[in-house]
Amino acid sequence: LPSIIPDGGGYLFTGSADRTIKVWLIWKALERAGSDVEPCQQTLAGHGSTITTIHSTETLIISSSSDKTIRLWSPETQRGLMLMPFYVCIKTLDTGKTWYTSSDVRLGNDWAWYGGDSGGSVDVWKRDGHGSLVRRKRWSKVHSLAISGMFLVPSQNFLVTLSFDNVAHVLDSLSGSVFMT
Repeated sequence: LPSIIPDGGGYLFTGSADRTIKVWLIWKALERAGSDVEPCQQTLAGHGSTITTIHSTETLIISSSSDKTIRLWSPETQRGLMLMPFYVCIKTLDTGKTWYTSSDVRLGNDWAWYGGDSGGSVDVWKRDGHGSLVRRKRWSKVHSLAISGMFLVPSQNFLVTLSFDNVAHVLDSLSGSVFMT
């Protein structure tokens, strides 16, 4: 599950079944031969099960797991002398009875994190102004089985969902209404 920081900073974030997130410095990985600098800069631990989704923004890593939590990770500001960011978990959110199998992020003024879950539903989480996320919408049973992929087209307000029910839907990303199958 890779995610690359959008500012071109050269970081790659991966989540895995060992319940950890790795922060990779891409250019160090490419120069690995003959280098004494390890390309893996940090290992983030905290989830209780497999990491199922991961997204990065300029200031935040958002991960979810089959332990039914979302974790928000941010560079620690007290480490100003470090050349590399050092990420710490700033918030753990309980997702309830479900776990997310796919996600995408809308950046900008209408920031939102979309999570497709193991039951075929989609949740929309928004920032609450206090460094956390709040579930604002739930579109139940968009699919009959788990959502396996999501792709957001913000300029058109489209959210494309793929599922293990072998169906693709195109939704209005603001209302959740399906307008194409």
